[in-house]
Amino acid sequence: MYPPKTSVSTDETTEQIVEKIHSSGRYNIPVIENGKYLGFVSRASIFSFYQKK
Repeated sequence: MYPPKTSVSTDETTEQIVEKIHSSGRYNIPVIENGKYLGFVSRASIFSFYQKK
């Protein structure tokens, strides 16, 4: 198994996550905290959340 090239953590801001999604060109990015996989954040969900802010 290979580690993901791009990931986010729970302490990152919405703006940082948006930038990572945009620069990676991916639609889903894993959320990793202390080396443990927590789930995925999708491009659609984060942009929907960002627009509501």
